[in-house]
Amino acid sequence: MEKIFFSIIILLTATAIGWSQDQRWMKINNGNEIPSNAVVGGKDGDGSQLFVARANYGGNWHPGKTRKDWNSTSIEYGNQEVNVGDYEILVGNEGLSWVRIGQGNVPDNAVLAGHENQNNLYSCRAEYQGSLQVGKTWQGMDGCRIGYGGGGQVLPNYEVLVHSGSGFNRQPSRENSTSIVGTWVLTTSSNAECDSPPMNYPDSPCKDQGVQCATVVITSANTWFDNNGGKGSYSINGDKIKFNSAVDGSFSEFNFKIVNGILTKTQRDQFHNCLWTINYKRGE
Repeated sequence: MEKIFFSIIILLTATAIGWSQDQRWMKINNGNEIPSNAVVGGKDGDGSQLFVARANYGGNWHPGKTRKDWNSTSIEYGNQEVNVGDYEILVGNEGLSWVRIGQGNVPDNAVLAGHENQNNLYSCRAEYQGSLQVGKTWQGMDGCRIGYGGGGQVLPNYEVLVHSGSGFNRQPSRENSTSIVGTWVLTTSSNAECDSPPMNYPDSPCKDQGVQCATVVITSANTWFDNNGGKGSYSINGDKIKFNSAVDGSFSEFNFKIVNGILTKTQRDQFHNCLWTINYKRGE
């Protein structure tokens, strides 16, 4: 039980990337939940608005499109159109614009929307059969890949969604000291106000014999994975992080802060009524 609970505590460490607070990915269940500030990317053949969205498919987030009368997101995958029910939409339409690019040269301020096979994925759009479709692209991919009519299309004349706000950085190496993107290693863990014995770990547990190394890797695509086989997605709201597990479908929310490069999280354990304080430092 202690190992399971400790793994859950580790998994809850996935947090925010370097987004401006004007934009965020919002989890929805159907198109009726799309808010008024959702980012419109295009227009379907019948005139319906297409919103910028992304779907969790195959363990990765893929940019795509959705509509108010859908309960899924359409993405291109393997030269096919795939409709995925686990999806999010981009909200916060201020400071965004579409720019035409060529030869796969994605600009530095492009909106990062996903990740696959070591490639950062970005939202793009292109005209197709009298409509303006939304899809995905990446650096070096000379075209916008869309799902349409059950198949996949690569459209060479396309635009990429970019962010003009100063708070957005698409590359983890450009994140400032308050960014969560990267590798985090447990340093100390303690609890209070409960009957369980304190779990106090020395500095750098990865270097100590007999102590399990607690490491979490946070990606810039709102996904995470750890050294215990956990993985999932996350979203941020102020100083609270909602963490979703792709393994068992569970989720949790906790408070966090980063001071001098140390991430500190606090959470009330509902099973033992403990107040946990856990610190992580950046790993290599």
